Amino acid sequence: MVMNVLWVSHFLLFPESGFGALQRSRNLLIELSKRHRVTLLSYYRDVDLQATTDVDVARLDLERVCDHVELIYLPFSQSQKVKTGIQSVLFGRPHSVALYRTAHLMQRAKELVRTRSIDVLHVDTLGLMDDVVEKLPVRLKTLTHHNVESHMMGRRAEKEPDPFKRWVYAHETNKLRRYEHRICPRYDLNVMVSELDEISLRRHTPGVQSAVIPNGVDCRYFSFVERTLESKSLIFAGGLDWYPNADAVRFMCLEIWPALRQRFPNLTLDIIGRNASHDLTRLTQTTPGVRLHGYVPDVRPYVRRANIFVCPIRDGGGTRLKILDAMAQGIPIVATTMACEGLGMKHGEQVLYADTAQEYVMMIDRLLSDQALCSHLSRTARRFVEEHYSFTKVGEKLSETYQQALWAKKG
Repeated sequence: MVMNVLWVSHFLLFPESGFGALQRSRNLLIELSKRHRVTLLSYYRDVDLQATTDVDVARLDLERVCDHVELIYLPFSQSQKVKTGIQSVLFGRPHSVALYRTAHLMQRAKELVRTRSIDVLHVDTLGLMDDVVEKLPVRLKTLTHHNVESHMMGRRAEKEPDPFKRWVYAHETNKLRRYEHRICPRYDLNVMVSELDEISLRRHTPGVQSAVIPNGVDCRYFSFVERTLESKSLIFAGGLDWYPNADAVRFMCLEIWPALRQRFPNLTLDIIGRNASHDLTRLTQTTPGVRLHGYVPDVRPYVRRANIFVCPIRDGGGTRLKILDAMAQGIPIVATTMACEGLGMKHGEQVLYADTAQEYVMMIDRLLSDQALCSHLSRTARRFVEEHYSFTKVGEKLSETYQQALWAKKG
């Protein structure tokens, strides 16, 4: 059964590489378009234009995949941020939800549903269409959760040392839980990226309809490269405007790196990620052996030159596409257990786990002196993602899930 799908996105699904949510959404859009007629309604933001200064190039690229594409500019000026902050306080909406709520987007969605005979509404994050979703004459309404926002904010509140900020984050957590409890049942299906996220959402929104569609990796784009220990270099990749990634870099530079450099004076660390704060940039610039590259259009050459991929994430939610990308490329990984939540990876098979600075030093030391272990991790990790996380298979599952949900509604 061929479906007419309206995909509503809060960011530009271009180019083919970038931050995790971009890779997931773009690749699943492509896979869904192979089987169904997809209309894309998407914001583009100033931060999206770091990867392409020409929106028409992105539009042409997406039109090769979709039946119809509409792009709407979403400004994030200082005045806009103040406005959404005030709205959040006055109307009790979570701040992250208020950021993407515009009348123009909702009006265009209504018109597209009417003129393009839409069967399935795919909303790619909380807050985009929540005010109008119940009024749309669509057979299946779905909402994707890249993370469970309330769970992620709750973790941030628990870890925040500053009392005022901790109160702010705790208050936002409560608003998000109430909002999720009220809004998520309006959708016929809530799409989660992991079973852990599904459990988290159902804990405070009992009875909500959900399905797990895991994150994936493009195994053709991220090809396998065998590693040697001729040089000694580490790499971390992730957008540095997302606080779990920024925290991971601070943890690496301040607590892990000094002991590592004592053992390996020539060891280097490359950090790939856009929009680092001034404080984070200063920290990396004053840490010997650490190089901050900012945004790069293609991370693969940097990963190819490195020996070990590190992911000292201590916060956040969902599953990390950066981990899947690294596994596909055959680079040995040292990561926190939180960084690999929901992926089903085993210590000593696809990854080495380290949750403290001391454990990080021990695991990296172990890898840098054991070529056989490096090769074992590389090959088993590549096989693992090929078998479980290729976007081709994940896209098939998404299509089947939507079709089954439609048939269930018919019955």
